[in-house]
Amino acid sequence: MLNGNVKKYYADKVINQNGVATFFDSFVLNQGTHDKTAREESLSLRENNMVQRVKETLDINMGERYVNLKDRIADTLKSDMDMYDRICSQGTLNCIQWKGKPLLKSAQDFVLYPMLIWELRPNSIIELGSTATSLEWLTNLAKVSELNSKIVGVDLHLPNYIPAESEFIQGDIEKIETLLTVDYLRNLPRPLLVIEDAHTNVSQLLEWICNHMRDGDYLVVEDSLSKQGTISHWIQHTTMSSTIYVDTYYTDFFGVNTSTAVNSVLKKINKAG
Repeated sequence: MLNGNVKKYYADKVINQNGVATFFDSFVLNQGTHDKTAREESLSLRENNMVQRVKETLDINMGERYVNLKDRIADTLKSDMDMYDRICSQGTLNCIQWKGKPLLKSAQDFVLYPMLIWELRPNSIIELGSTATSLEWLTNLAKVSELNSKIVGVDLHLPNYIPAESEFIQGDIEKIETLLTVDYLRNLPRPLLVIEDAHTNVSQLLEWICNHMRDGDYLVVEDSLSKQGTISHWIQHTTMSSTIYVDTYYTDFFGVNTSTAVNSVLKKINKAG
């Protein structure tokens, strides 16, 4: 059974939502509303398992929002999303589209990026492993958020078109330091949001980008379920480990690690400075 503080939190949450509860709110608030005997008789094994999963999720979600990456990977190598839901999250018969063109983002990321952009207010957005559609999407999201952000795509292959009000850097991401040079990164307007969707050279990308991030900048490493070993190895050895934090608000919004960025919506926080 969930404790009273948790129920109060969700009761207040529903009030702030103009009295409309989400599926999750309803599940939490309805726990323990019947007498114990009737509840025990009526709950199936699956429902009991669901209650346990909710408890485990809340144990993580109700903690600190920003968790050091080294600690997060050590403590939270799990996801509330099973593999079938994950492989279906970009669509099945067709993929998620933007303006009639393939976007190739998950349903969760499609929701979370507008929220992150609205909150962060990035003046620069760089996508590594970019397509024309994703550049157009990011440009549109910035406009909807009333921003005049610099939108930059980076990839080995030049897209068939480059959307207006965005830039494209063509080159080998294996040589990231020649594409996003020290001077280039230094002169970008901040805050900065970098999206890693290239699936190559991950350790070097983490080191290079994080080294040039400033306090409050973000790096989102997508499709990172299979990159946990690489990310873990990197954070164990980098000199920046004390400044790289997971923003659990976004990684755990739909349940623990249910976006493509498993343990990898990263924020640089220079606590000493």
